[in-house]
Amino acid sequence: MRHYAEGNLDSAAAHLDLALAQDGEDPLLWDARATVRSALGDWDGALADAEAAVALAPSDPALLSNRSQVYLRFGRRDAALADLDAALAARPEYVPALFNRGTLLLQLGREEDALRDLDEAIRLQPELTGPWFNRAMVRRSLGDAEGAVADLEAFLEREDDADRRAVAESVLTEWRGGGGATATGGEAPEAAVGRAHAQPR
Repeated sequence: MRHYAEGNLDSAAAHLDLALAQDGEDPLLWDARATVRSALGDWDGALADAEAAVALAPSDPALLSNRSQVYLRFGRRDAALADLDAALAARPEYVPALFNRGTLLLQLGREEDALRDLDEAIRLQPELTGPWFNRAMVRRSLGDAEGAVADLEAFLEREDDADRRAVAESVLTEWRGGGGATATGGEAPEAAVGRAHAQPR
């Protein structure tokens, strides 16, 4: 994972191949290789690894949440939602799953349900930026223009990434000018929480 963090994806994959050859029963290794394969754009391989990880630890919320994100790359929204529901049934306060489910529910047009998940994610970890951005989109969709602006301002107070800040500032400028910007969480900080590595038990 150090290689992964440094962007040396091929080395990361090679080391995980060796690790799995020695211990194919560790779900964390399968999940880690799914993460690396996702970064490499090998989505078929990532899905196979994510499914292997969940098969070994079917109630682990991190593994379920991570697999949901791979399912979404294949357009399998129902499967992704089922994984996120299962993750939150196992651990209701698990913020990555709350964020990811809130984001998916927003995309599905279930704004009220999305708002509940994003409210809870923000309550539990207000320092995270993605939930603020996506809750702004939900509030805008529900007609709460003032709340949407407040959430984008809160996002900008916390976000350091220049590209994400630029998207939020553009949307905020348009909203303040009376424009009809309708950006969704998929256009920018959707990955602010994204994948969350399972922790050793």
